[in-house]
Order: sequence, then C-alpha cells, then structure tokens
Amino acid sequence: MAPDSPSPNTPGWAGSLDPEQIETLSELKAGLNALRGALSYNALVKALKSQPGHEGPRLTLAPSTITNLLTGNSIPRQETVVAFLTACGLGRRAQVPWLRAWERVESGDLRRPGNAARVREGRPLLLGVHPSIQVDDEQNTTDLPAYVPRDFDEGLRTAVTTASRHGGFVLLIGDSSVGKTRSLFEAVRTQLPEWWLLHPDAADATGLQALEAQQVRRTVVWLNELQDHLDGPVPLTAAITRRLIEAGLVLVGTLWSDEYTSRIAARVPGRPDLHADARQLLDLAHLVRVPTSFTPAERCRAEAFSEDRRIRLALDTSDVGLTQFLAAAPQLETWWAQAPNPYAKALITAALDTRRMGARVPLSSELLAAAVPGYLTPTEQARAGQHWLEEALEYATTLLHGAASTLRPTGTMGRTTGYTVADYLHQQANRARHAVPVPEAVWRAIVDHHHPRDTQPLAGSARAWGEHRYAEALYRRAADRGDIYAGMQLGKLLLAAGRIEELRTRADAGDRGANSELVNLLAREGNLAELRTRSHAGDPVAARLFVAQLLQRGCVEEALSHLQRWADAGDAAAARYIRKVLAEQDRLQELSTLADDGDVNTSALAELLIKYGRLEELRTRADSGDRYAAYTLARFLVQQGEVDELRSRADAGDSGAGSVLAGLLARQGEVGEALAILRGFANAGDRDAACQLADLLAEHGDVDEATAILRPLTDSGFHGAWYRLANLLAEHGDVNGAMAVLLAQPYAGGSVLNASRVADVLAREGRLDDLRTLADAGNQPAASALAVLLAKLGHIDELRDRAGVAHSHAAWQYNALLARSGLLEELQARANAGDSAAEWHLTALARQSENVEDDASDHTETFLPLWRDLGGDHPPPP
Repeated sequence: MAPDSPSPNTPGWAGSLDPEQIETLSELKAGLNALRGALSYNALVKALKSQPGHEGPRLTLAPSTITNLLTGNSIPRQETVVAFLTACGLGRRAQVPWLRAWERVESGDLRRPGNAARVREGRPLLLGVHPSIQVDDEQNTTDLPAYVPRDFDEGLRTAVTTASRHGGFVLLIGDSSVGKTRSLFEAVRTQLPEWWLLHPDAADATGLQALEAQQVRRTVVWLNELQDHLDGPVPLTAAITRRLIEAGLVLVGTLWSDEYTSRIAARVPGRPDLHADARQLLDLAHLVRVPTSFTPAERCRAEAFSEDRRIRLALDTSDVGLTQFLAAAPQLETWWAQAPNPYAKALITAALDTRRMGARVPLSSELLAAAVPGYLTPTEQARAGQHWLEEALEYATTLLHGAASTLRPTGTMGRTTGYTVADYLHQQANRARHAVPVPEAVWRAIVDHHHPRDTQPLAGSARAWGEHRYAEALYRRAADRGDIYAGMQLGKLLLAAGRIEELRTRADAGDRGANSELVNLLAREGNLAELRTRSHAGDPVAARLFVAQLLQRGCVEEALSHLQRWADAGDAAAARYIRKVLAEQDRLQELSTLADDGDVNTSALAELLIKYGRLEELRTRADSGDRYAAYTLARFLVQQGEVDELRSRADAGDSGAGSVLAGLLARQGEVGEALAILRGFANAGDRDAACQLADLLAEHGDVDEATAILRPLTDSGFHGAWYRLANLLAEHGDVNGAMAVLLAQPYAGGSVLNASRVADVLAREGRLDDLRTLADAGNQPAASALAVLLAKLGHIDELRDRAGVAHSHAAWQYNALLARSGLLEELQARANAGDSAAEWHLTALARQSENVEDDASDHTETFLPLWRDLGGDHPPPP
C-alpha cells in the first residue's frame, strides 16, 4: 500500500507544494507536474501497477492519459487524478488536499447561488452552533473548543457523501444543546468543503424555489432548526424539498426531538391534519439521532482535548451533558432559578409560560410587564422600584460566559421589538412546568398584547386548560378583525355557554363564522321559521339547510318552491336538483311538462318511463328525436335481450339504437359489423356516429383513419370532434398538434373535461410552459393540471399569483396548501377578501378541529350541492 504521506526520498516528491493554494486548471497542472518530479510517464504507469492493492474500482493509467492530465485543456476526471496521485506515491490521507484542489478547479465555473460561500469558509456561529462558555482567566481562545468525534459521525458523514451523489436530505434529531449543529457542520465541512453553502431565511422559503431555475450544482442548503423553516410565514414544503433533492442539492438540517415527534404523529380523526405536508417532508430525510449525553467512548475521546480548560471543566461536571455545559445550558437554569430578585425571576418565568402556551412570535416588553405581577405577592408588587422592568430585562438578557442568555432580544438597529426564550431553557421549562397552570395575569396580558399570528395556538391552549373566558376573549379579538375561523370557534364557545342571542347578534352584524354556527344550530333544532327568514334574506348556508330540512320532513312542495326561487336567480345547481327531487318523488307528469317546455335534459323522465313500463311513450319520444329517450330505450332493449327490435330501430335510422347496437357488437368481438353500422350513420351525416366510429377505429389501432374522420368535423366546429382529436393526438405523441386543436377553440376548449387527457399528458411530461399557454387561453383542465403541478413542484409564487383569479383552480390548490400548512392567517385574509375557496377550507378546518358529529348540513348532499354559485358559497374546481 502507498504510504499516508510522501517523504523526501519518494520519487517525484516536491516538499514546497501547497495544494490548498490551487484554484485554477493551470495551477493544478503545474502542481501535478511538480509532484511527479523526474518520473517519466512510463515510470508512473509502472509505479501504479506495482501497487499491491487498492480498495474500490481498479486504478488504471496510460501515457496518453497522463499527457491529457498534465497538458490538456479540459478538467480531468477524479479517478484519473486519484490514479496519478497513487502512482506518485501518495497515500489516501496525503491525497485529500490534492483532491480538494481538483474539486475547486472542477467547480470553479459553477454559478454561485445567491450569497453562498464555500463550505470550508462557513462560520459555525453564524450557522447556529452555540457559542461556548468562556473561562474567566482564559486568554486568546478560539471561538469554539476542538471538536470531539462522536459515535454517529461515521454514519452521518456517509449519509452526507451519499446525498452528494444525486441529491439528498440529511437531518439530525435531538434535544437542544446536544451537539447537533456542531456535528453537522463538521461533517459537511469534512465531506464537501468545496461545495457552495447556502443559509436561507427560515421565515421565507421563496428564495429556495429559485434554486432549481438557476440550475445550481454542488450546493449545500443549511436548514438548522428545521422547525423554524416549517413554521415560517412562507414555510418550506415537501414539494420544494423534493425539487431541490431532484436537482442534486444536498439539504442538511437539525430538528428538536419533540418537534419531530409532534410532526410525525398520526392524524387524530376529525381534527385538522396540520402536519400532513411536514410528514411528507420528513419522510424524504435520512435521519441521524443525536443522544442527549456523551457515551463513555465519546468521553474518552474528549479527554484527548482536555488541555482546553472548557472541555476539562465539562468533563469534570457530572450532572449535565458535555455539550450542554459548553453551551452554558446549566447556567441558564441556574440564572433563572437563582435570580437576585423576584422581578427578574418572574419575568423569565412569564416568558417561558407564554411560550409554553403557544406564543411563537417574540414577546413584547408590554406583554411581559403585564404578566409579571401574576408571579409576585402583593408585597413584592408594592415594593417594585421605578425601573424594575428595565433591570429585570437587563438581567434576563445577560450573556452567560459569552454563550447564551435566558431571553434573547430581537429587533432592528438600536431598537428592541421583542424577546425570545433560550431553546434549552424552553425545553427544560416544558418538562418541569407541564402541569403548572398559568396565572390569570398572564392570560390577561396575552389577550391584551399577543401577536395576531399567535391567536389560534394561544386560544387553543386556553380552551385546553379550561380558561374559556380567555379563549373567548382571544377568539373575539380575531373575529372582530374579520377572522372567520375565529368567529366559528367563538360561536362554539357561545353555544356551549347557552348565549344564543349574543351569537345571533354577531351573525346579524356580519360575522360569517358566527352565522355558520347559528344556522347549523337552527337546523339541528329544526327551527324552520328562522331558517326560512334567513334564506329569504339571501343567506346561502341557511338556504341549503332549509331545503334539506324541508325534504327530510316531507315538505316537498315548499322545498321545490324554494329551489325554484334559487333556480330563477340563475342557480343551475338548484335547477338540476329540482329534476332530481321530481324523479325521486316519481313526479312523472311534471318531468314530462318540463320536457315539453324545452328542458333538454330529459334523462330523468326517460328513466321514469322505463320504471313505470310506459314504453310506448318512450318510443314516441325517441321517434320524435329525443336523444335521451332513444338511448334509454336502446339500452333497455339490450337489457331485455330484445336485440331484434334494436336492429330494426337501427335499420330504420334510429341513431341511438345504432350507437348502442354498435357498442354491443364491438364488446362481443363483432368489430367489423359495428364499424359498418357506424359508417352507415356517419355517411348519412350523423356526426355523433362519426365520432363513435373514430373512437372504435382508434381503439383498434387505426389512428390514421380516426384522425382523418375527426379533422374535418373539428374544422366544421363540431363540439364532439375537436376534443377527441386533441386527446388522440396527445396520446399518440403529437402534443403540439393537440395543443393547436385546443387553442383553435373558443377559450381553448373552456371547461370541457373530455379534453383533459391533453392536460394529463402535459402534466405527466412536466411541460409547464405548454400548460401555462393552455391555461392562459382559458382551458380549464389545463388550468387544473397546472395548479396541481405547481403545488407539487413547490412553485408557490406562481401559484399565489394565479390564485388571484376568483374561483380558479389555482386558488383552490393554493388555499388547500395554506390549510395543510396551518397558515390560517393568510387563509383568513383571502377569505375576508371574498375568496370562497379559502372560506370553505376555514369552515372545514373548524369542523375537523371540533371532531363534531354530523349536523344537519351533512344531510344536504343528497338534495343540494355543498356549495353554490351565489355569494360566499362556491365549489372547488373539479
């Protein structure tokens, strides 16, 4: 085996070379030339062959390869450089700086993503590594003590290397201050020193979406404290993560153990699944568990570094882990527990309890000042000095050993806007105080001074602790701001307290959340009078529940009258349900009257004629040109085995009979006869038969004739032909031709779902630009496929822009994404702006969060759609 490092006696040794200074190809070639010294090319080849063995692929080297390596204009392959270095007598360890030099040269022309730096230039403290304690008499120490190798390092570094080959995500799981970030930093710096290192803003994942478009390579995305990236205003999603991995990037991050556990927990039935996307994201990661304390083997390794007094002190402390000691974690607990006065201790406790109740936004000094009295005796309150708050804050924000403080101030230059509690202290307080109730003064302070973004979790905690008056106060403030979800939660609390009139007052004042709770109460109580009044006043929710109640009680005439009122207002869904109710009530004569008055949808009537055996009337309608009657009669004849009559009607020119007969024959294998029948009708000018003929031809492989039949029909503007032609072209590889057909139609085919196969092909092939073209031209299947694909790929900005179109597919997908991610504030804002899909999702979340049994509204699906194209009650796109 080659020695680990060359000696002055090694042929070709050049002691003055420093590969760490090499940056360009010319410098690399000069360095390698100097390294070989007087060795000829043939001598190098012979030296490599003489090596007794080598782990991994067999190394080979030829004189021509060496010539290209040392004089060529292209960057050599890594295997060639390894073979050359081995031939020069360098062992694996001595090769490392040369391979780093090769990597710098190989990646020198790569695009720098944003303000990224090389991994080797990364500054650990800026990446989230906890500062180390400082020993009082220590002089000229480095920022961090030496890294003590951990037992999991080998697995971690292997995972990072594996991820570097084709892209991947490596995530360290463990408690605060156990060494996650330091271990991850050392692993990435060791394995990928020449890669770019990008440290994105945890509050906004939009910057990551641009990475794929930039086509960056050899980039590490640093996601320390992953929970902050998942909970930000624009969170990191599974779709964005998947795209970055597919683009070949290496994502690395850390996550607290309890944050991981809460996000992978199975969904509770009936409750909103706020972590569905996070579970998908975490499934993409290779997990490395970091234990809370050092193992005996790790402590033995630490002894080798004990000349650093910080490590020596940590090793000599038995009641806390080594990493926690170095990060001043035990000092934080002591600083809190042994505060010099009750005001400082109360302030830190108030901050910890408020965080424990769900506050994530930095706490204002006003909130803390109002909460502190809850932890003080009357005497302590009376003796507080004039500057007690400033002094308590100064104590709480004091850096301990230069490493950490119990509260960390946040804000802008010269202005503190809030305070966050130390992670380690928060975790310890959660464990120590998990069963300790919060003083009422803290709840009052929360109600008066909390950040609106924290309303939902704080109100939920108040309810969980039985503090319903504070939960009500929190929900009321949000509802008064127009928050529909909060209005519904407030409504539930008012209902539970029996305060129906207050609920009715809020509903009448325009609180849509309260109105939803009220009308559902009215339906459960069977209060038809008030439901009728509210429906007549234009409340679509009340209208839906009122009709459902009428139908359940058998008041069919009033229900039909009410439906007719909505139908006359232009509601097509109500008109459809009128026919459905008439059919369910066997109101044959009324359906006949509708048909005679020009109702083109006579399918319900035809089915009733079959049901009551009025075949002659059905034949008469079929003979008069009623296509529904003709097809219904033909299908009935097949069911009865009356194929002779079916043939007779087909021979007499009944197109419905001909169509059904041709379908029957084709299923029986008589394709030739089926084609002959359809050709006869097609040649007679029956365009529907011509389309069916084209379908049958394409199904049996004659795509050319099918296309020849459909193209002139398409050119003539026949609706049934163009979408068939477009689908046929797309499915057989002519996607551009299919798009041309669609774009020639008004609004690119509009909302015809039969043309959706073109959009399916485009989505399957990832042709975003073509989907955009069709969607922008008005094609709804393409718009739907585009919205789904944008959400899947994580193109959040574009999805948000397209969601600005009222009732669009993008709006539905975007609102669904907000609901899944728990971003209720933005979802609420969209609902307040009139986005009915957002309102629908808020309502669904509210229903799930309560785990309620079905109310009366759940029974309306049989009779009415769950939504209607009237203000505030719109459906999702299909």
